[in-house]
Amino acid sequence: MSHRKIDHEASGSLIAKAFGAATERHAAGRVVSAAVAVISSALLLAAPAAAAPWWVAWEGNDSPENEGWERMISNEPSLRVIEDGIMTIDGMDTGGGWDAYRRSLEADLDPAPGELFILRWRLRIDAVEGASYDPAVSIATHDAWRATFFFARSRVWSLRKNVLINFTPGEFHAWELRSWNMRQYELRLDGEIVRQGQFVRVPGSASYLDWGDWGGFPGRSRSAWDYVRFGVVPEVETRGLVVILGLMAARVRRL
Repeated sequence: MSHRKIDHEASGSLIAKAFGAATERHAAGRVVSAAVAVISSALLLAAPAAAAPWWVAWEGNDSPENEGWERMISNEPSLRVIEDGIMTIDGMDTGGGWDAYRRSLEADLDPAPGELFILRWRLRIDAVEGASYDPAVSIATHDAWRATFFFARSRVWSLRKNVLINFTPGEFHAWELRSWNMRQYELRLDGEIVRQGQFVRVPGSASYLDWGDWGGFPGRSRSAWDYVRFGVVPEVETRGLVVILGLMAARVRRL
């Protein structure tokens, strides 16, 4: 699996402390990595007051529109199949257009001091025809700043930045965007930092998260989505145990 690191815009480290995988053991030697699943299930917790850390996750087990997402279709809907926690969006037999999902966000996405905004998705691109790029992921803030990534079968393009990131085609890849201020971001591909970039100003933009077949006419694609997860969480130390304890202590709310 090959990745190409390119074009680090922001000077210095964007994020001082990593939000790493939980792999450490505590003093008694107990394995704690399984607790990550507890964090991903945090949507089951009661809603706290505003400005508290929060986390939202679609895990591929049901249609997104059954879990609070709006399905947006132009032209004609794609064929969708959900199997083993993976949703395949197949628009190869359509005339192009989009079949995507939006979560409108009423809350302020800006992290407070000591917090991070994190967006994670796991995706496989099987085919793209009729356009250079088709599937996409986009996050827009309440004050009109946006980061958008369009996917081809083996590369991703950053909106208005003319930046390409290559990845191995035909395989699932885990993507993660981290930001502490919703102006600059760090993008990771399978755990490796591949870009340090900036959000772009898009006047009039509402606050939302979009993902899916989003390239528009005449693009056609087939993509498989494992999960989409995002939220504002405490900025934590690199030790896995600290990650788990910090997030389990956080109160979580749905948007």
